[in-house]
Amino acid sequence: MGGKPITNPNVVATNKTADVVSYVEKNPGAIGIIGSNWLNDKRDSTNLTFNKNIRVMSVSRLDKATPANSWKPYQYYLYNGNYPLVRTIYALLNDPYNGLPWGFAQFIASPKGQMIILKSGLLPVQGNITVRDVNVSE
Repeated sequence: MGGKPITNPNVVATNKTADVVSYVEKNPGAIGIIGSNWLNDKRDSTNLTFNKNIRVMSVSRLDKATPANSWKPYQYYLYNGNYPLVRTIYALLNDPYNGLPWGFAQFIASPKGQMIILKSGLLPVQGNITVRDVNVSE
């Protein structure tokens, strides 16, 4: 494509995710795009509660979004593919001696490493993920 970069006075970029969170908290009409785990309420170990100062937007795969076909970035909706904005993280290794980088990669792929990823609000690629159906009645 090439050419001149598009500039827009209403679009802002930053080097820190915390700056995006801070900006959106202070500017009611702002929209920020960051990893959903940055919005988790740290007091909730289930990762089902987001930062109370920010409204998390639901996203749809369809051209016409409705409440019935739009999803928030909960781990289950990432897991079942309903939430469309996902980013896969890869560990690329180029150490020919099977040294420390290989040990770290093996750890993050282990059950304990995958549990740490799950508890941080991200979705592990493998691990013991339990999905339960719950009926709520008033």
